[in-house]
Amino acid sequence: MDKKYPQAKLIEYGKTDNGKPLHLFVISPERIFNRDSLRKMGHTVLLINNGIHPGEPDGINACIRLSKFILDGTENYRQK
Repeated sequence: MDKKYPQAKLIEYGKTDNGKPLHLFVISPERIFNRDSLRKMGHTVLLINNGIHPGEPDGINACIRLSKFILDGTENYRQK
């Protein structure tokens, strides 16, 4: 999705406990992907952690669907 949508970015954010890359997927309408910068601008930062147990793909699949809804404009994620 980060290749298709300029307001999305997949960032490698360290390593897992077994040494594999840990990824952070960020959606930002302003295309600002730094957490501290977003907080200074008054944006809410939401972290969803999933995929921590093997064989439990439901949270990952739900987040992928939600991200597509947001990025396609189906869902409004801006504060009113």
